[in-house]
Amino acid sequence: MDRFRVLLWVGWGIQSVSPLVPVLAAAVHARSERFQSFPWMRRLTALLIFQLFVNWTMLGMAMNRVRNAWVADLAHVPEVLGALWVLAGLGPKVLPGPVFILAAGTMVASAAWEAAQAGVGSRWSMAETAASLVLFALCLWLLKDLVTKADGRSPWNRPAAWLLGTWALDQGIMLMFYPVQNLFIHQLSRDWVLIPWLVRFIIGLLLNLALARTYLCRKTNSY
Repeated sequence: MDRFRVLLWVGWGIQSVSPLVPVLAAAVHARSERFQSFPWMRRLTALLIFQLFVNWTMLGMAMNRVRNAWVADLAHVPEVLGALWVLAGLGPKVLPGPVFILAAGTMVASAAWEAAQAGVGSRWSMAETAASLVLFALCLWLLKDLVTKADGRSPWNRPAAWLLGTWALDQGIMLMFYPVQNLFIHQLSRDWVLIPWLVRFIIGLLLNLALARTYLCRKTNSY
């Protein structure tokens, strides 16, 4: 087996495990009363299960050499609006109505424009970038308010801090990766072209491990 196929199978293996990690943490959380629990966690679990289903569907199609870009396109709007729905549930009026409407409108409008221009089955780079920018800004804004609360409680035991920090890092990394991925495709040789994606998948696995911590904050010194 050549280098390309080894990297391809390693990447697929990481991608099959990575989105499963926070879902398993959610299952552990649901079976124990030791961990902090908030209503918005049900929204997060629903979103994670949806993302897992989409990821495994695309992975299965890729392994069978079936075009799968249209799956990502169809899942884009539900996924980003689902993330916004989770953020809106972090607390009463945590996202003011106008902010929520503007964020949702930006995501939907960019996706609609790109669908009309490029069609389903192509890379929606503008829509992905717009959604990442919106989520990145919202996560940083909410995280700042959370960690600067003068209540003497550590952010390390706040479920919302783990969620916001992980999502902010994830969206920030994606914003850096989007502009250069075409450069990787056209400039790197077959032996090396998968390396940037493999690094991204490994970072994604680490971020999913951090996201799992959202469900595993104990009630002692709870937020």
